Amino acid sequence: MSREELERFLTAEGRTAVDRLFNEAEQDSNDFDVAEALDRNLYQALTEYDRNATLSRWLSLRFTGPRTEGRLAEQAVEDVLSALRREISGASSTKSTDLLRLDLVGFSRGSAILHLVPATIPGSDFYENDNKEFQEALPIAQDQLDDALTVVTELHSAAEQQGDVQRFSGQETLLRGFMALADALDKHDLDMGIMWRSRTGRHLSADLTSRGRQHVRRYLERSETSDIIVITGRVVELKISGSFDVKVSPATNSTRYTITTGSEESLLSLHLELGVIVSVRVRRHIERNKVGIVFGYRYEYLNMVTAGEPLV
Repeated sequence: MSREELERFLTAEGRTAVDRLFNEAEQDSNDFDVAEALDRNLYQALTEYDRNATLSRWLSLRFTGPRTEGRLAEQAVEDVLSALRREISGASSTKSTDLLRLDLVGFSRGSAILHLVPATIPGSDFYENDNKEFQEALPIAQDQLDDALTVVTELHSAAEQQGDVQRFSGQETLLRGFMALADALDKHDLDMGIMWRSRTGRHLSADLTSRGRQHVRRYLERSETSDIIVITGRVVELKISGSFDVKVSPATNSTRYTITTGSEESLLSLHLELGVIVSVRVRRHIERNKVGIVFGYRYEYLNMVTAGEPLV
């Protein structure tokens, strides 16, 4: 499309964007996205007539790898989309998972490109535009899917640029989803690029190659730390394998600890009885990674705390 053809339908602000586009092109810069500029201008033009107008949202996933010559194995699609769904859910605070659902609507050759759109929510209104495409009439309310994909692309970009991944610490569901996606891509020897267009014409994109996945794995490697704590509660189970369970209160959902003694003989030497209240000094082993995901606790018996003895 020529500059003259673009100017036929652009607003004044759009023409400014076009001027910037051609200036950037002359400087051989990749920082300016002409498709996003056109989408944003279209959105602005539409909202001048109808403030509730939105663009259709879509997500494209581009895969590259030794087996992506216009095809993608069914199992690869299932594994990747399942993992991506987990990652998107982990990136959002919404409890309504329907707002985050995506439908697969197309596949393109070249590398291997999956085309997805937000799933239809029962009760939503749709209309057909001049191009015979269905476009969702969304309310002005916050777009949970857009928010989630913003976080996902930020995480993928941080991984690919070998940046600070620890800023995502505490978002355990998001990081577990990322781990599942990285494993799926490794399993099928794939790299993936994301391109998302929001209802306002904003574009988000990020790549996730083996380089980025390896960078994040350094943060996700497990290590063990330990400390000493005292557990007080009622003995509720004795296991001949050499452990006993202590529950901190009679409530059904109260915390329950399994404390290992090392052997059957060690357990029997404690002369424990079911139902008695005990205070046990234990070494707590914590398996976690650098972004705060805890994989498990293990409690190793040290000794019993007698009445009047300091707890620490």
